[in-house]
Amino acid sequence: RTMAALAGETGVDPFEEVHRQTVEQIASLTELRQREEQLIAANAQLREVERALRASLEEKDVLMREVHHRVNNNLQIISSLLNLQASRATEAAVREELAVVGHRIQSLSLVHQKLYHSDDLSHIDAGGYVQDLCAHLQSAFAAGTGPVALTVEAPRQQIPLDNAIHLGLIVNELVTNSLKHGFRDGRGGHIAVSLHRTDDDSLTLTIVDDGRPDDGSRRGFGMTLVEAMVRRLDGTLTI
Repeated sequence: RTMAALAGETGVDPFEEVHRQTVEQIASLTELRQREEQLIAANAQLREVERALRASLEEKDVLMREVHHRVNNNLQIISSLLNLQASRATEAAVREELAVVGHRIQSLSLVHQKLYHSDDLSHIDAGGYVQDLCAHLQSAFAAGTGPVALTVEAPRQQIPLDNAIHLGLIVNELVTNSLKHGFRDGRGGHIAVSLHRTDDDSLTLTIVDDGRPDDGSRRGFGMTLVEAMVRRLDGTLTI
């Protein structure tokens, strides 16, 4: 059948129809090409934004590390000044109190020191932090106590920065209390520290020693500080 016969039967010129469809297809392809170019341009812009954000985050990370480094250095300077003042104090009670304050500052300094070397600047490994803090305290009190074995059972577990600061002050006060008052006059013994996560995702800190018993009559600033830190952590304290 000829094209003329088809045109007579349908009333449509096949050539015009083919031309019309060809034009529509070309228009569709042109539109698709334009959309593809727009998507390519949008993707390029997104990559630029992503690169800018990544650079900004890296810069922020560097700045935060520098902040923690400087805070750590400043705390170390304060600790050194306290040690210098303690060495010049004539009264043993004054030297002792200055040393206690120095240990509290050291517990804060250690947090910033660990964050400076950490991949995550908002969290800290509580297990490693408690182990290092206890090792520092044992070394600091070694000259004034008998042979004290201090064992720490604290697996790696990440906790927020603020919680780490409160936890560190609690550990510092309780371990310091054991070393200061439980093992004087050459008395030896054992201090056990454990930090474990419970089934409800909270942490349980336990500190036990077999040093000289405390009659409970001595209540200083240290225990007041511990209770305040426990409240900050929404925790409970059992003695």
